[in-house]
Amino acid sequence: MESAAAIPAESAPQVQWDHTAAAAHVLQDLNLRARTGLVAQALQDDIGSVPGAGYPTAAGSFRATLAVQRPEANLPILGSPYRDPSEYVRRSVANHLNDLARHAPSAVVATAREWFSAADSNTGRVVRHGLRTLVKKGHPGALALLAVDYLIHYRKANGSQSAKVFKASTLTLAPGEGRSLSKRHAFRQMTTRVHHPGLHALELQVNGAVDRHAEFVLVGA
Repeated sequence: MESAAAIPAESAPQVQWDHTAAAAHVLQDLNLRARTGLVAQALQDDIGSVPGAGYPTAAGSFRATLAVQRPEANLPILGSPYRDPSEYVRRSVANHLNDLARHAPSAVVATAREWFSAADSNTGRVVRHGLRTLVKKGHPGALALLAVDYLIHYRKANGSQSAKVFKASTLTLAPGEGRSLSKRHAFRQMTTRVHHPGLHALELQVNGAVDRHAEFVLVGA
C-alpha cells in the first residue's frame, strides 16, 4: 500500500498528496468497493487543491504513471477481493488484472500464481478471465499457469463443502488432440485436514474453467 501511495508524489511532485497518503494506511481492512471509493475521493481532494492550470497536469501525470509506468503497484490492492463472495467484485478484479497484464505481464502472472496457492472454487474463473489477453498472445507463463487442475470439495463437520485446488498436469494440445491423464489422491487423516465421511465432489478444471463435475461418498474416514 505504501508503494502505491508513493506513486503520486513521483509523478506530480507539485501536489501535496496528504489525503492519498492517509488513505493508503487504512486500505488493508476494506473491500474493493470501499478501497476504490476511498482512494478516488482522496485523489480528488489532493488534485483538486492544485490551483488553475496545475490540476490537469497533476491528474494526467498521475494516471499515466499509475497505469503504464507502475502498474504493479495496483496488484496488492487486489490481494483480498479476488475471493470476494460477490460475483460483481470478482469480475471487476479480473478485468483490472487483465488491464494491468498489458503493461506488467510477468507481475500479473506471478500474482495469479499466488492466488492459486490460496484458491477457492471461484479463483480459476477469476484468473482465467484476468489472463485472457496474455493467453491470446501466447504468453508462456500464463499458458503454464492455466493448466489441468482438479478441485476436491471436501465435506466439513457441519455438512457443507469447502473446495481446494490441486495441480494435475501442464500440457499443450493441438486442436482435436486428446490425452489420457491419471492421478491418485490420498484421503488419509492429517493434522492440517480432518476428513469427514459423506458426500464429496470432484471437478476437473482446464485453463481455469470447470469442465466436469462428479460426486462421490467418502466412507470410513
